[in-house]
Amino acid sequence: MKSRKMQTKKTSGGDATQHQNPSGDLAGKNDDEMAMSVGDKLQMIDQEVRLLHQFCIAKGYNPWQIQEKAGPFVAAVKKTKRKKCGTTLLKLVALAAFVSVLVYYDPAYNAIRAYSRLAAIEVLPYWDWATLYNEHCLIENPYYTEQELTEEDCQRCENTTLIDRVSNLAKAVMAEYYLKQDIPVIVTDALKDWPAMDKFNVKFLDQMYQEEEKMKEMMPCMFDSDVDSANDDPRVLLPIVAADKISQWYAHWENCDRQCARAMRQYYQRPYFIPPMVQMGDTNWVFVASQYSHDRPKIVNIGRNVMLFAQVRGSSRIQLQPKSPCNATCKILYGSLHRGEILAVTDELWKFEYTPTGAKESIAIGFGGLYDDND
Repeated sequence: MKSRKMQTKKTSGGDATQHQNPSGDLAGKNDDEMAMSVGDKLQMIDQEVRLLHQFCIAKGYNPWQIQEKAGPFVAAVKKTKRKKCGTTLLKLVALAAFVSVLVYYDPAYNAIRAYSRLAAIEVLPYWDWATLYNEHCLIENPYYTEQELTEEDCQRCENTTLIDRVSNLAKAVMAEYYLKQDIPVIVTDALKDWPAMDKFNVKFLDQMYQEEEKMKEMMPCMFDSDVDSANDDPRVLLPIVAADKISQWYAHWENCDRQCARAMRQYYQRPYFIPPMVQMGDTNWVFVASQYSHDRPKIVNIGRNVMLFAQVRGSSRIQLQPKSPCNATCKILYGSLHRGEILAVTDELWKFEYTPTGAKESIAIGFGGLYDDND
C-alpha cells in the first residue's frame, strides 16, 4: 500500500510537472513573438483575425452581427488612426509656420538663400540643373505641340523693311496694327515723365543696388558681361565701373526677384500706348554699357509676347532677325534708339539683338508683357 501510495504521489507529481509545461510553452511563445519583426507580427494578427472571422461564420453569425461585435475593436482602431493623422497634421502646420517665420525674417531668409546657392553650385558638377531655367515645364506633356511659324505667317513681315518711328501713338492703333500684325515700332515720346530719365547713370545704379533694401540682397538672372571680375553680380560690377576702373564694358541682367523688380519699377511707368489687353510681367531688365566699341550684337530673350526696350541714357543700335522659316522671305530690320525712345516688338516673328553705342554711358530698361491675339 505504501508503495502504491508512493507511486500515486509520484504520478501526481509527474502530472503536476506536466501541468506546468503549458505556461513554459506560453513563455517561450511570447519570447518568439517578441523576436518577430513588425511585418511578421502584422501578418500573424491578420491570420488570427481571418481565423476569427471564419469561426464566426461557422457558428452562424451573419456579416451584420460580426460587424456589431467587432464595433469596439474597429472604433479603437479608427480612434488611433485619427489621433495619428491629427498629430501628423499638427506637425505639418508647425513646420509650415516655422518655414514662414524663416522666410519673413530677413537674416534667416538671406542665410537660406546663400546656403541654397552654395548647395546648387556643389550639385552642378553632378547634375546640370541650369538647363531647367529656360524650360516652361518640368514635366513634358506628350499632348502639347508648340506653335510653329508657317510660310503663311511670314506674309506679315515680307513687306516690312523699316522700323516705324512714331509719336502720340493711340492704344487702338498699337493693338490692331503693330501688336496683332507683329510689326515693330519705335515710339519717341513715351519716356518724358519717367524718373529714370533724370536719375539713371552708372553711379546712381551702383548706389541703388548697394543701398536699396530690396536690391542689395538680390541675385540676378541671365547676367551677361565682358567684365570677368563681375562674378555674374551687378553689385560686384557696378562699384568697379562707377570708380572708372574699366573704361570699355557692357552688361545686362534680369531683375527676376519680384521685390527687386518692384523697386526698379518706381523709376519707370507703363507706356501710355500699351493697350489694356497687355498684362505686364513681374520682372525687368537693366542694360548698361560705356564706350563699347565692338560690333557683335547681344542677343536677349525677355520671354514675353511683346518686348519693350527703353533707352533712358545714351544710345543703342538694334537688330531684329526674322525667325525661321521667315528668315528666307523677310529682311533683317535695323534701327537706332536714342535717349527717350522705346522699341516695342513681338517675339513671334522677331529675334531681338542690340549693341550699345556712343562715347559715353548707355543705359536702357527692358520689360515685357503677355497678351492674347484674340482679345
